[in-house]
Amino acid sequence: MEIELVREHIKSLLDRSWNMAKASPVDAIAEAHQAENLALEIDDIFLAQQSRFNRSWCLLYTGKYHQALELLLDLLPWYDDYGDSYWLSKMYNAIGYTQQRLSRFGEALEAYWKAREHAINASNTAEIFTTTNNLASLEIEKGEYQIALQLIAEADKRMKQDVPDHLLADIRLNRCKAQIAVNDVSQGEINLRKVINFARDLDYKTLEFDGLITLAMIFSERGQEEEAMVFISEAMKLALSLANTDLVSIVYLRRAQVLNARNNVTEAIENLSKCLYFVDQRDNKVALDAHRLLSSLYKHMGDFQQALEHYHSGSQLEKNIFHTESKAQIEALQIQLQAEKRIRETQLARIRNKELNARNQQLEIINLIGREVASSLDIHRIIQTLHKHFAELMGVQILGVALINDQTQALDFKYFIEKGMMLEPFSIPLDTHASYATYAVNTGELVFSNNAREDAYEYFGNVQDNIVQGSFIYVPLYKDDAVYALFTLQSNKIQAFKVAHIELVRSVSLFLSIAILNALTHQHIQTLTREIVKEKNEIAHLASHDRLTKLNNRIGLESHFDQLSSQEGVQFAVVYIDLDKFKPVNDQYGHEIGDEVLQILAERMRRATRRSDIAARIGGDEFVIILNGVNTESEAQQIVMQLQEKMSSPISVRDLILKLEASFGIAFYPEHGHSLKAMLKASDEAMYRVKYRDTKEPPFAVAVDLDDKPGI
Repeated sequence: MEIELVREHIKSLLDRSWNMAKASPVDAIAEAHQAENLALEIDDIFLAQQSRFNRSWCLLYTGKYHQALELLLDLLPWYDDYGDSYWLSKMYNAIGYTQQRLSRFGEALEAYWKAREHAINASNTAEIFTTTNNLASLEIEKGEYQIALQLIAEADKRMKQDVPDHLLADIRLNRCKAQIAVNDVSQGEINLRKVINFARDLDYKTLEFDGLITLAMIFSERGQEEEAMVFISEAMKLALSLANTDLVSIVYLRRAQVLNARNNVTEAIENLSKCLYFVDQRDNKVALDAHRLLSSLYKHMGDFQQALEHYHSGSQLEKNIFHTESKAQIEALQIQLQAEKRIRETQLARIRNKELNARNQQLEIINLIGREVASSLDIHRIIQTLHKHFAELMGVQILGVALINDQTQALDFKYFIEKGMMLEPFSIPLDTHASYATYAVNTGELVFSNNAREDAYEYFGNVQDNIVQGSFIYVPLYKDDAVYALFTLQSNKIQAFKVAHIELVRSVSLFLSIAILNALTHQHIQTLTREIVKEKNEIAHLASHDRLTKLNNRIGLESHFDQLSSQEGVQFAVVYIDLDKFKPVNDQYGHEIGDEVLQILAERMRRATRRSDIAARIGGDEFVIILNGVNTESEAQQIVMQLQEKMSSPISVRDLILKLEASFGIAFYPEHGHSLKAMLKASDEAMYRVKYRDTKEPPFAVAVDLDDKPGI
């Protein structure tokens, strides 16, 4: 009797910790700890594990996601052995939510699908609703707002009286976010304010925080930064009251975005630094967005070194998050496929024995084709593999996959093969009348005909001359309950296909859908990688080149000098160039004219020097040229005289004709120095002697002060 009283007390503690978690997670952890200790004292393992489960959610609400995930993964094997689908659905939903908060979207998706499967097995309406809502939240975070709205609509269908209020609040917030993202901002804002009030009534602080942050960004988008800052301040109070560093990092990120909109760059950078401090090196989207914005701000300020560092950090985060997502998303889809396979296997058990062998043979064919298409990331190769098999099995002449283009609202026939030859791509609008293809896409149903022209009357009301005679099957391919592509097989013959072929094609299409998604993901990763490399090269080029003249800057010059001087036995000349009387041009005609003059002279330098030479601008009107392989005065003087002739030619700028001269100083490596600093000093001193020359003397001089020593 005494043990039963203790057990009832433990249950009471668990109820309190669960109800307190959303408002006072730190206090709720203490209640869960007390419940766990009492459960261990009476040797009730189930209640002890439930206490730990409650504690994991409390850790989630304080932003300690890694600790929460570690605890959940420790609990999972026990609940797996326990074998209760009700608790397994709750476990996988918690794991999915944690992975999502860590921006591991693929692993979150995998966990949610497992949660959904267990919730269906347990006939648990609330958990099915929770999973659907979580999937919607995940799609919103990934930017797939239409898919999110479809999931929310599905959740609405499952909504019953036994769904808790906090779940209703969650789904309403997701609906608001999706509405705002698809430009229904006015209605979204109205609903958002209701959700915030609802969250306050429930004392659901994390949801209230999310609502306030979303509302702040609406005002920021409108240019109402002061109002946005008010909501951000309220959100910060909530984050601090929850002791949730993750929420604090989000506040600093959003505050920085608003400050940036107000052109307050310094404070924006300070807030982004605080954001990254509280993120604590986690690979999540908050850190990714912070690094991206910092890179943009530093680039705008001209601090290319800092911009490049944050660009690298952001690129690595994006790669980590994206790679994890794509890998785990494939695994999640495979889990879904396995579930469907189990359903088919259950149905097979009810078929009569005489039909079983034929069915098994077909399954073997399906598995064979499925393995082959799943092993490739090249869509053209996948189509060729399918055409080879279905030409043998069904006598098809044409086979292919068309992709839906949401931007053009068209069906792009990109991957089609006829009698072994790939066809030229073409497109048709999705609203095209009398098209079996668009009919299949718009209805989301498999369309089959053994007499295409005759059946057109049934589908479209009259016989269509543009429809070719023959047989076909069109199968819509789905991604997240939405059609994204169309698979078709066609024959020029009437009555070419049997009913059994439909099941074969439908089953193969499940494998094909995954294979196409994998291939498209692979294409996207390759495109993203190329873009990252291109941007990286552009930033590296900006860091080493003068923005006005496109010549090397001092950093670029040092790099080329170090590369040349590291070669054994190398000899070259350094020419220091200073424009004479350039300052009066700026003073009299303005800096715009002066800039154009510098650009023209820089271009003349390029043309007057050889490909192996290196030209750089190191000051306002100061230039340096490294003459590669030049080691004699006569050779250097010849090039300099050609250069002087080009540079002293009249310059036409707008309506002006200007004429400038230049002074040249020449130093030889390694005779006059072993470092760039020493070489510049020697050539600069030589150039200054030219400044005071008689006008009849040459405009150049060779260094004579040999004070540089080896190793300097």
